[in-house]
Amino acid sequence: MADSEGIDAAQMAQRLRKAMKGWGTDEDALIDCLASLTTSQAQEVRAAFQDEFGRDLIKDIKSECGGKLEDALVALLLAREEYDAQCLYKAMKGVGTTESIITEILASRTHDEIEAIKGAYKQFYGKSLVDKVDSELGGFLSSLCIPILEGKREDADDDKIAEMVESLYKAGPAKWGTEESTFVRLIGGLSHDSCMALYDKYADEKGEALDRVIKKEMSGDLRDFLMALVTPREMYFADRLKTSMEGMGTDDAMLIRNLMYIKDNLYDAVDKVFVREHKKNIYKWVEDDCSGDYEKLLLKVCSAAKQRTK
Repeated sequence: MADSEGIDAAQMAQRLRKAMKGWGTDEDALIDCLASLTTSQAQEVRAAFQDEFGRDLIKDIKSECGGKLEDALVALLLAREEYDAQCLYKAMKGVGTTESIITEILASRTHDEIEAIKGAYKQFYGKSLVDKVDSELGGFLSSLCIPILEGKREDADDDKIAEMVESLYKAGPAKWGTEESTFVRLIGGLSHDSCMALYDKYADEKGEALDRVIKKEMSGDLRDFLMALVTPREMYFADRLKTSMEGMGTDDAMLIRNLMYIKDNLYDAVDKVFVREHKKNIYKWVEDDCSGDYEKLLLKVCSAAKQRTK
């Protein structure tokens, strides 16, 4: 029986098992089954595969595939909070910390998504994500991340937003040198909706986008985190996708991370920004940048996501 989202999870489980059973792997069948699924549908298929065969679908995928195709298929099958928790764990594992991944995830997720990620991180790694981030980061970055993780960002009314615009202008463009602490204090404590109101108000009052101001006034990880907080989500993810594919070579981990996040709800909005800024859509950019079964998978993800989110 098909579930409420129109798939027959048990039948898909049968097809997936057949594609991986015996000698060789039918990659086309894997792509055909998995590329068009929403995240919730993927969880139905994972559960059906376990029920039907007593096997972990993700472990089977890992044993049968490799490289970028494996990474993308696994990302498709993981619940979003599970995948984000895994990415954060890898970003903070061992010597050194990949601040760009922490920024990308923590600055762009909703409050409910952050709460789910915290739960998944505790479940899979036995540690508090708040404590781990606090121990890995320092200074301004930590003071931006912790309120997000603790759910302490607050809404601001119109009068407060207007005051913030003036304070940010005086702390940046209107003076010699930049008071970074003012940007951190004001922006870091705002909810996502209030950050968007601040973005709009700053542009209306000062004639310049706030993310561009931050880009000119600051540098490094602090700049990137503050820009992520104040940039509208469709613009932010369009930029992340472009960054992953521009220039020589492709940052496939970044491409997969961001494409899998937007595919259920945001794809069409991000794609429209992408076309406006880069003169071709995400599908065409992926087609020009990737190859092989990995390309087939991502293109099918793009096509399904575009149709689903129009």
